This record gives sequence, structure tokens and C-alpha cells, in this order.
Amino acid sequence: GAAMARLVHITGESSAKAIARSGIRLGRQCRVIYFMPLVAGHYLSHQWARELTRQGVRNHVAVHFQLPDDLSV
Repeated sequence: GAAMARLVHITGESSAKAIARSGIRLGRQCRVIYFMPLVAGHYLSHQWARELTRQGVRNHVAVHFQLPDDLSV
């Protein structure tokens, strides 16, 4: 099979149940989904979490997922 890229999407804890039920989806107010490669260093993840905190998100959830390498995103 095709290799799978390991990715992470960081979001507010309030989204965790909906993501577990239906996956990561675009919402009415959200026109894009941000994600990045899952890396050993956590500096980039912390920067992302800091931006979410600035937007009022208090508790963060990291959603790990995989996409085939041949899928264009």
C-alpha cells in the first residue's frame, strides 16, 4: 500500500467529541483545516497552541491522523 504521512491537528477541547464522532470537518465559520506533520520536537505545536490560546481556547486537543502520501492537500 501507499505510505502514510503522520499529521497532527490541534484544536480546542470542545471540538474533541465531534471530531471523534465525525472526523475533522469544515464548519460554517471555518473554511480551512490547519494541520502539520507530526514531529519529534514540540516547538511548533506549542506555537500553534499559543495562537489558539490568544483566540480564547483554554484546553487543547491534538488529533493525530494519517493521509496517503499520494493525496494532494
